[in-house]
Amino acid sequence: MQQKSITLCLSALALVTTYVTNADELYVDKKDRSAFREIQDAVDTALPGDTILVRAGTYKPFSVETDDLIIMEASKDANPIVNALGQNFGVIINASRVTIQGLDARNARGQSDQEGEVGDGFSINGGENNRLIGNTASNNDSAGFAIIGGEGHLLEHNHAYNNTLGIATSLIDEDTQTPTTWNNTIRDNTAIENSLDGFMDYYGVGNRFEGNVSSFNGRSGFLSNHSEGTQLINNSAWENGQDGVNLVWVKDLKIANNQFKDNGRHGFAIREVLDSEFKENIASSNKVNGFSADDFTAYNGPGPSIGNKFEDNQSNHNNGYGFYISETAEDNEFEDNSCDGNLLGDSNLPDICEESEAEGDD
Repeated sequence: MQQKSITLCLSALALVTTYVTNADELYVDKKDRSAFREIQDAVDTALPGDTILVRAGTYKPFSVETDDLIIMEASKDANPIVNALGQNFGVIINASRVTIQGLDARNARGQSDQEGEVGDGFSINGGENNRLIGNTASNNDSAGFAIIGGEGHLLEHNHAYNNTLGIATSLIDEDTQTPTTWNNTIRDNTAIENSLDGFMDYYGVGNRFEGNVSSFNGRSGFLSNHSEGTQLINNSAWENGQDGVNLVWVKDLKIANNQFKDNGRHGFAIREVLDSEFKENIASSNKVNGFSADDFTAYNGPGPSIGNKFEDNQSNHNNGYGFYISETAEDNEFEDNSCDGNLLGDSNLPDICEESEAEGDD
């Protein structure tokens, strides 16, 4: 009798364990009656730690308020679509440690009569350590991907095209004028044919952009405005309408191993940049200057750049100068930079570029 009771208890425990394991995976499928029909329904049902697997189909926008969820395509290349259909968001995260992978958010519209989101495909509004991986955002009125709150988020292997902005980390608290997001990583993403900037860091603190590609955007490949401690490492920007990177009112940046070429204005537009490092970057075949540190104080714009170090950079075959440095710029260091074949000359000031071997032999 005792042996039979033990056997029954073990069988019951096995059933409970199987039930919990199955409950950890929730399926979304328009065609399967046993699955959830919309992603939002699965999200509202899920508990922390659950995985929501989304099969091919077109779904309504959704928001996530529960921590520790995984929401992903059910199989490789399923490519489920979140079609905002004119609503003012595609996907919103208001939680922490949420992963969203393999979704396609499109057609979010900014609506002036509605508060809140203004047409972002994917928006991380707060929390910590959320991850957007391998998603696509297109045809959204604002950003394809936006981080506007929280810290430690990761955007990786995403593709943003035909939005107003490709990928943006932006927002400040209107009352305190302080940043609302910091220490995020934006890595190995592509931003193509967005009407303004491919990547934007606005009032960000400590954000890292690494290994991204930005091309054919209407304005700049990368824009950093009023940011502090931003790192731009090993990115590429080409054939953007204005600058490869536009740096405005920023400080303590690390800019290294980037390649900016064939852009409509400057490779590097440097406007009131303070105490930053430019190392081993390449600016080539841009329509104006390779590196351009301007002073727009007279026009109530950004002032001179001060206290920066330029080391081991290359600026070649630009239609203007290799380096244009305003005469009001102060305390900048230039070491081992090379310039070649720039239409207006290596630089407008002496001692910016090293002499080429040919020039040294004359």
